[in-house]
Amino acid sequence: MRILQTGPINGGLFLTNEFIETGPGVKFVPDQDQRNTGAFGVIYQHHRQAYCSASLTARERRAAGGRRGKAGRVESAPGAELVNFERGRVKPRTIFNFSAGVNLFKREKVVCAAQIDILNIADKFFAYNFGNPFEGTHFGYGRRWSGG
Repeated sequence: MRILQTGPINGGLFLTNEFIETGPGVKFVPDQDQRNTGAFGVIYQHHRQAYCSASLTARERRAAGGRRGKAGRVESAPGAELVNFERGRVKPRTIFNFSAGVNLFKREKVVCAAQIDILNIADKFFAYNFGNPFEGTHFGYGRRWSGG
């Protein structure tokens, strides 16, 4: 998929002064442009004595919008290493997640289960978008653990 927007932009809250560059007829890549997106998942379920399951999933996203700055202002901002400024896009990212669960016991209508989830297993630093004049920069989450 490829998205291009064309100026002029009318109204809105701008977080940088770069919106002036987006005049009539100027084409630009919005932060929602993600050229390639893919997903992968493997799930194992075991149903003998106790039900248990485990899953490993991955998502890869490439080419969300990134902005070029004037005189290196954006290029020197924190997280700039996550952007390919020649292409005007953030660098690709692949995030792996893991989940496992087990039913501890089951009695008539009552089930007691436990589950653990780990998001972004590799604790990889990534950006959703960068220097967007409408929304600023959004970085992804680090490794997250949860259980229940």
